[in-house]
Order: sequence, then structure tokens, then C-alpha cells
Amino acid sequence: MAFDKKRFLNNVYYLAKLRDIKIGALEANAGLSTGYLARLNKEDNKSVPSIEVLVSFADKLKISMDSLIGCDLEPMSGTDKYICDFLDKLIFDTTNNKYIWTKEDASTLHASERGAEHPLLKNVGDNHFYNNHYLSQFRPNEDVELDDFQYYVEIDQDTFLYLMNTLVTFRSTDKEDDIRTENEIELYLQKGQVIKKICRKHHKQASPFDDKLLQLRQAAKDSTQHINLDEELREVIDLFMAGQDVKL
Repeated sequence: MAFDKKRFLNNVYYLAKLRDIKIGALEANAGLSTGYLARLNKEDNKSVPSIEVLVSFADKLKISMDSLIGCDLEPMSGTDKYICDFLDKLIFDTTNNKYIWTKEDASTLHASERGAEHPLLKNVGDNHFYNNHYLSQFRPNEDVELDDFQYYVEIDQDTFLYLMNTLVTFRSTDKEDDIRTENEIELYLQKGQVIKKICRKHHKQASPFDDKLLQLRQAAKDSTQHINLDEELREVIDLFMAGQDVKL
């Protein structure tokens, strides 16, 4: 994602006003001279702030750097900001191996017992075979297919997140044979037997969550290639590394 200086500056001015922080204090905290932001805001100024400046501003404004540069904060509702912060933390925790996601093949989910037990799929087959259909809460009256791989992770006891890659088929013009398919991403939270939608990346309608959901999908994909060690196994390895007797 290319750096959008105008978005960054709008967000800084908006958050500074919201948090009652003077611009001069922001600049001084980052080791910048007074008037830095005003100069940066001039149309003929093509320079961009350094990563150190971005980190300093984000820390002082109490927001993640990803949200500071990647979201249009002023028009966002409080709920949108809350979800952006949630996604940022989820991406961070996944990237740092706190959460190891599980990958599931779409074709397997469509034709297996696991798919029939999935909270977002329903078996419409008979007793001899599974024919599991995906039930999108974002498109409840449409036939939405699963695309490629799906991911889920347990973030707390009996609490799961589901990251679903979907394919939406539609006619782009009035011609009957002009059929297109586009990828969308849907995120759900399940607590016990209840599952609720959180946000999605629509193929056409932009939202503050689009880039974050793409980042989360990549982080989830990468995490499936990592080894997940439970606490008992870690304790055994720690004992071995310390030169103590190891007993399983």
C-alpha cells in the first residue's frame, strides 16, 4: 500500500484535536522543529516522514501506526475505529506467533463431516454423502462459494475467529454471458454456539478494513507454516536446554 501523505496528515490533525494534544508538542516529542507538519502539508513538498516520526506520532496519539497511515479516521465511526484496532492487534499477535491459525481446504469443507460441523456451513445432502453449502451472513440471500483455503483460530476458551475467502459471482453487464467472479474476505467471531459477523472486504465497496483483512489473511497463511508448541512441550524443551532430566 502506497503511503498517503494527505491521509496521514488529516489523521494527525484529527487525533491531536480529539486527544487535546498540541501540534507543537507532537513535533517536539518526535525531535522535529516547530512547523514541521505545516511545511509537510504544502503541495510542493514531496518529502515523506521517516518511520521514526510515524512511530513517535502513533505512540503519542495512542493509535497503531497501521491505523494512523492506513485508515481515514475522521469519517469513521467509533465502532469502525474499534474494529481497526482489533484487526491491528490480531495481525500483530498472529505475526508474533501468539496465534497459529488452522488452514482448511474449501473442497474438503464442501464434502466432509468437518464441513457439516462447521458453524458457517450447512449439509443439504442425504445420508450417503455430504453436500455442504456456505451460509454467508454478509450475503444471506445469495449463493456464495468458498474460494481456495479458509482459516480459523481459537483466541480464547471456546472462542474462535473464522477468516473466510469467498467467491461472488455476478453479471457485470446486461449480457447474459458476461459473468464475473470476484474474491471477498469475511471475518466472523464464534463464542460457544453463537457466531456473528465482524467485517468484510467487499470486491467493490471500499472500507477501512480492506487492507487490514488482506494483511490478516497473509499473516494467517504464514502462521500455518509455523510449528505450534503447547506449554507442556515447551517445558520439556526448557528442561533439556537447561541440562536437566527430561521426563514425558
